[in-house]
Amino acid sequence: MGKGIWVHWVMMLLHLVAVVIFTRGFLLTRTELPNFSQCDDVSQSPCFFQNQSHNQKRCWSKPAIDKLVIIVFDALRFDFVAPSTFFQEKKPWMNKLKLIQDLAATNASSARIFKAIADPPTTSLQRLKGLTTGGLPTFIDVGNSFGAPAIVEDNLLHQFAQNGKRVVMMGDDTWTQLFPHHFQKAFPYPSFNVRDLDTVDNGCIEHLLPYLHRGDWDVLIAHFLGVDHAGHIFGVDSGQMIEKLEQYNTVLQNVVEALEIQSAPGGLHENTLLLVMGDHGQTVNGDHGGGTAEEVETSMFALSFKNPPSSIPAEFDTSSCGLDSDKRNICISSVQQLDFAATISALLGIPFPFGSIGRVNPQLYALGGGTWNFEDSLGNCQNQPKLNEWMLNYVNVLCTNSWQVKRYIDIYSASSVVGFSHEDLLHIGNIYAKAEERWSQTTKKLLSHKKESCTELLPALKRQVEEYSTFLASVAELARSKWTEFNLKLMGTGLGIMLISLIIHFLAIKKVKEQYGFSFTSSGDSGISFGLIFACFVGVIRACSFLSNGFILEEGKVACFLLATTGFVKLRSSFMKKKMILEAFVFLLLVTICRFTIQFGLSKQAPSSEDMSAYPSWMLGITSLWSFVAEVLPVLALILLALLLNKAITRSSPEGMWKYIIMGTGLSYILIAVHWALESNLLDLAWVLKDVGSNCIPRLVYAIGVGQLLLVAINQLFIKQKSSEGSKILSTKAVAMFSVWSSTVIILLGKQGPFIALVFIIGGYCIMRLDNVELDGKDGGSWNLMLDPVPVTQWSLFAVCLFFCTGHWCAFDGLRYGAAFTGFEEFVLVPQAILLTMDTYGFSLILPIFGIPFLVACRGQTEKGKQPILGRLSLVYMIYGLIVATSVTATILCVTIHRRHLMVWGLFAPKFVFDVGLDSEIGNGSNKELACESMKKQERQGGFKANYFIFAMMFLDNIGFVANMVNLVLYFMFVIHFDISGSATTTTNYLGTAFLLTIVGGFISDAYMNRLNTTLLFGVTELLGYMLLIIQSHYKKLQPLPCEESTCVHGTKALLFYASISLIGLGGGGIRGAIPALGADQFNYKKPEERKHIASFFNWLLLSITVGAVVGVTFVVYVSTRVGWDIGFIISLSCAAAGLFIVALGKPYYRVRVAGESFGGQCKELEGGYASKLLDKAAILPKGVDAATTSKWKVCTVTQVEEVKILTRMMPILLSTILMNTCLAQLQTLSVQQGILMNTRIGSFDVPAATIPVIPLLFMSFLIPIYEFTFVPLLRKFTGNPNGITHLQRVGVGLVLSAISMTIAGFVEVKRKHEFIHHNHKISLFWLAFHYAIFGIADMFTLVGLMEFFYREAPTGMRSLSTSFSWLSLSIGYYLSSAFVELVNSITGNFTDSKLGWLEGRDMNKNHIDYFYWFLAILSVLNFANYLFWANWYTYKNDVTVDEEMVIKADQVGADTSQSASATCASVSFVSKN
Repeated sequence: MGKGIWVHWVMMLLHLVAVVIFTRGFLLTRTELPNFSQCDDVSQSPCFFQNQSHNQKRCWSKPAIDKLVIIVFDALRFDFVAPSTFFQEKKPWMNKLKLIQDLAATNASSARIFKAIADPPTTSLQRLKGLTTGGLPTFIDVGNSFGAPAIVEDNLLHQFAQNGKRVVMMGDDTWTQLFPHHFQKAFPYPSFNVRDLDTVDNGCIEHLLPYLHRGDWDVLIAHFLGVDHAGHIFGVDSGQMIEKLEQYNTVLQNVVEALEIQSAPGGLHENTLLLVMGDHGQTVNGDHGGGTAEEVETSMFALSFKNPPSSIPAEFDTSSCGLDSDKRNICISSVQQLDFAATISALLGIPFPFGSIGRVNPQLYALGGGTWNFEDSLGNCQNQPKLNEWMLNYVNVLCTNSWQVKRYIDIYSASSVVGFSHEDLLHIGNIYAKAEERWSQTTKKLLSHKKESCTELLPALKRQVEEYSTFLASVAELARSKWTEFNLKLMGTGLGIMLISLIIHFLAIKKVKEQYGFSFTSSGDSGISFGLIFACFVGVIRACSFLSNGFILEEGKVACFLLATTGFVKLRSSFMKKKMILEAFVFLLLVTICRFTIQFGLSKQAPSSEDMSAYPSWMLGITSLWSFVAEVLPVLALILLALLLNKAITRSSPEGMWKYIIMGTGLSYILIAVHWALESNLLDLAWVLKDVGSNCIPRLVYAIGVGQLLLVAINQLFIKQKSSEGSKILSTKAVAMFSVWSSTVIILLGKQGPFIALVFIIGGYCIMRLDNVELDGKDGGSWNLMLDPVPVTQWSLFAVCLFFCTGHWCAFDGLRYGAAFTGFEEFVLVPQAILLTMDTYGFSLILPIFGIPFLVACRGQTEKGKQPILGRLSLVYMIYGLIVATSVTATILCVTIHRRHLMVWGLFAPKFVFDVGLDSEIGNGSNKELACESMKKQERQGGFKANYFIFAMMFLDNIGFVANMVNLVLYFMFVIHFDISGSATTTTNYLGTAFLLTIVGGFISDAYMNRLNTTLLFGVTELLGYMLLIIQSHYKKLQPLPCEESTCVHGTKALLFYASISLIGLGGGGIRGAIPALGADQFNYKKPEERKHIASFFNWLLLSITVGAVVGVTFVVYVSTRVGWDIGFIISLSCAAAGLFIVALGKPYYRVRVAGESFGGQCKELEGGYASKLLDKAAILPKGVDAATTSKWKVCTVTQVEEVKILTRMMPILLSTILMNTCLAQLQTLSVQQGILMNTRIGSFDVPAATIPVIPLLFMSFLIPIYEFTFVPLLRKFTGNPNGITHLQRVGVGLVLSAISMTIAGFVEVKRKHEFIHHNHKISLFWLAFHYAIFGIADMFTLVGLMEFFYREAPTGMRSLSTSFSWLSLSIGYYLSSAFVELVNSITGNFTDSKLGWLEGRDMNKNHIDYFYWFLAILSVLNFANYLFWANWYTYKNDVTVDEEMVIKADQVGADTSQSASATCASVSFVSKN
């Protein structure tokens, strides 16, 4: 079993990779653009504006109000505000906000109730983001609700601050998380403790009224949370909710009174607008997050203290009127929350947020009409009604509104990888063009000649409003339907890998079954049993049920039905065998109880969620007569549970560590009972809590649980168990693990916890007993090796049922957030996330996994020895894992099929998230990948603190990678059995390929994925390669036998061999193509204080590589050659995995650049362009072609052309360094082979020959800090260069030293051969240290110089690709080495007596490696001369930014324009002209 453990890891890795890839394709997000609206932008619009006097200040629209008061009542349902007569049935919570209804009835012209429609998901963060940006936050942002990142795209708060509006905020601290620097004064209060109904509200009340009497603000925001929290904990139909609503009514009375007193002409609030609104609704149970009517329908109430001029035209009035309970007429309008940002911007006269796609709502906008001075705009049409003047202003605003939305859609589609299709853009473009044509040809002319056209003006304005409204409605509809585009390639790849993993999973089960001789039939043969067919049938039925949204809604009932079906099958067997009939009936009874529990627990019409949160669902509806019993029953259940656990543990292992674990569980149960007693209303012990604190006992329970886990770990690691007691040990450990986890899960679940735990134990016992119903009649023999998959299937279904029994369901409003604060008052992310996870998955995942050994322990009592029990346990776990993986695969398939379903975000996506268990990870990664690099980063991102993760990763990864660079030549010789030249050639080909593939990593990170994700992707690829290499090095059967040929590996062994080193090469190369640029990106090149650190970064990056290499070529090489190749490769695998984990941990600290920012060089015209003039033509549009509709693949920007020129000019520098890396290849091949024939001992210690490269690495490790802290400052004084010397000078120094190194290497080989042939003496291995050390210094100069040169000189969007050219030089150098070896052998073989070349054969004492070294030294001198020419020719790039949007239109430019364009091109072509 231990040897096959790698199969489990491979399956887990495949599942994880499949889920991550599918998630990346399915949960894409809208790209957040870095653009911000400015006041002067509106000059680009075609909209009409009245002439203004010099002292009249105006931005995008005419300001309608001076001050704005926004009061947000979180989770404000529509029926909280609207009169009860508007609904079919009156509910207790209705008509509590009486003031709003009174104002709407008595001041109909200046007060209006709105039904506000929110867009799902209806979580607070998404709604606040949608309200302030005017956009549609996507589903993927839901995970951010617990760690709200600051909003970086344009929004209302940014516009307030930018345009001098002073904002005061009080209440929910989510506002300060989203907008950390936008408030003049803020009074935030912690919002995540849903059990706290008053802290936030009291804070708002404390500051709200005083600020209404102050004039030092323009916008006041008060966000109350009591209604939302009361709903979560107690439900809508509860006394606490009604108290909160009545409190809010009193608050509103005081607010309106304070505003009215100061609303007289000249008063503080003469031009103030009051908005009372909700961010979303809530269900009767107090939940929200989905898209049901209860959740998306909320309320908005607007009150102006001046009457508008008149009613708006009937065509724009969406009101529905009716009588309230006092027979007063009340009209209620509707508004989309999407329109909020645009409407508020228009009322305050500020620019609309750049990403806003909403429409200025006419009715809400009309409420501000009473504050306009109409005489200013009446013009020559003195007799025109004021309605016309309101229409004139509204049309102006709507024109600007439409222009802004069209501008945003155009820029979004041009810059986003998740843009709209060409057909969609054409459709909305036609609608806008039609509205624009009417505006310019009809409406605008009428507005310019109002005196002559008064009678025609109003109808024309109405038609214009209709056309603009049609355009805006079309854009909103398009955004809602297609905002999130799915990446079908990634989704298909993830689904394919998941299906492959299922096949591997199935084959692994088959292998383990055959290994231990288990069978699915009682006869012991390999046939198919009824149990196997039935289990597969049940699994397929459940998987197919996910294809229907109705079955997903009723998933708990479906699971209960299938579980009951399996129960009836077992009941039939019990009757036939006349055994265990009681267990079968008890099991069916439990399933029935679970079924009714789910029915009541998930009902949206539950009378009170307060009871459901405190008691199990079957206890709903108990009367006050039984309230005492309800308090006592959970405690009695706890006592019974403790007795059962104590009996189970004492029966199997009455002594030792287990006794203390059970004692700890008993103590925890006592503390839980005390905790419930203190919180009980019957005992009235609240005074005790004031002294002890309500958080003390839960934290004690958590601490005891952690201590129990430590005891279990100590017992497992340090106390040996007798192998003959395998079944008893297994059952003991299972009981102990249940005991450890149960106390924490129970206290989180509340008073339903003990009952669920009893159901879990009794149900598990019944499943375990019924597993033997077919076997009790048998007498020994093959039945002992039978394994029935039906009990495992039952266990899986039982876990699903318990998930729903505990009041959860697969939706975000199914999360019991209150459980996360059991034992805590403040919100702390890590403990709250752990507690919420344990509450959600405690009885459905955690305890069932630890309970699986119960299914094996009973059967194991008849098996002798430890191995059969462990084999059965392994097989049962694998079957359980296959069932879960099949369920996840079915979920993936269903969301793929239903990705355009109406309920995809409300139902299918939450189901997917809950099944794969990736909720938090999705939220953390939501918008970071698509955020633009040019956006303003937070202070905590970037710099050396971000690079520490990269340094650690490169240190760990290079332990294995560099060790293999010098080690594989020996592995190829002694394990794969290549000859000397074959092993050297294969090694250099492998290394050449690895470094060539850095181009792939660089290209992908520039064009398709960001650099961090590229690193992670190739890191996983490298790990897969190491796994294959470990397998081949471990199993002799997979290794070739020695032979007399140059290569001995063929067939499937060759396939495995080349696949393993190819994956390692691809992974290692891809990492090195992305990671240097990722690290350098952490410094802002535009800031001098950060730019100077880039050179230091490359030095420290090389140091981390070098130190890792030192460990690799000493420790790993020694382990590989002296202990075992497989052990060495396992160490490499472990280090690479640890490095990958560390670099992923640094994600919150990185400045991550978006892929594809500037990667557009693959244009059609570039295919034939080799000279500068031809390249310039790629930026010129053909005649008759419109730039707006031209694909980016048909024409290039000037920037893209200049990027290609820059790369072209850098090529000679790259080519001049190739020969140096050919020399480097000899140090990792021929010099290592030399070392084998030299004296490798230091005293009694035998040094592996492959360890000799540690000498240059040690030199580099010491010299890099000296160079950074001593050499650079010294040279800086003489040269004035911040880096001491230029990049090209640094490269030149390295080229000179490499020639010297090769010369010395030749002399060392002469001495070695002379001593061995003439004196039979092996010289010391450390003679190689001379040329190794010199070459190490050369590498320090050249590699860092090249990387910094390519990074600094490359275009911003191609820095990964350009930096990978440093490694490309290595790659070509290794390939050239292989070519030189073959070429030298073929030529020199013609002049030797043996007809063998200088490097041919297996006897190095007959070869002429010295000649080869000197040959490379001569070439290095010639290459340096060539390098001097190109380095002198090269001119460094100036730090000039090129306008990426510059495109020369050939058909629209005259002679003068052509000359101007040519001059512009000449000015930006700074590289090719210098």
